[in-house]
Amino acid sequence: MAIAWSPPGLDRRGRRPRSCGPRQKILDRLVTMAASHASWCLAAARGGREANAREENAMNRNASLVMLKAKPGQRDEVRRVWEKYARDYIAGSTLGFYYCYDDGDPDRIIVFGLGDPASIREFAQQPWFSDYQRDTHALLAEPGEIRSMTPQYVKDNA
Repeated sequence: MAIAWSPPGLDRRGRRPRSCGPRQKILDRLVTMAASHASWCLAAARGGREANAREENAMNRNASLVMLKAKPGQRDEVRRVWEKYARDYIAGSTLGFYYCYDDGDPDRIIVFGLGDPASIREFAQQPWFSDYQRDTHALLAEPGEIRSMTPQYVKDNA
């Protein structure tokens, strides 16, 4: 009897089970972040000033997670709309943004933003934002999901 082997997280046909979709990946990342937080707490307990500065910095920031599902084959076009309206604004702001393609779904886009609360609010209040939403809406298969979060730990390599 032959034993079928597949890489971790994949079924015998090389596909990810539904439980390993984008939301599961995000949950896995949050668990990883929690483990990092535990090691940071240990450093803070040892009296590290750098750890205390990171805590203050994290507590003064907000994070946004936006998950978009483009119509089949339209993911690159959604990115072009993003670049047309938002790219220059983001480049000149203090916001940290990650515009990502989901490796497990050819139509999924995940955008992660990190910054002070006022900067995140200002982003959505730009004069071009309603045009961006209108142009993007026509390319989406479903409404986007937006989550607001308060970071408890941030590691910044800068």
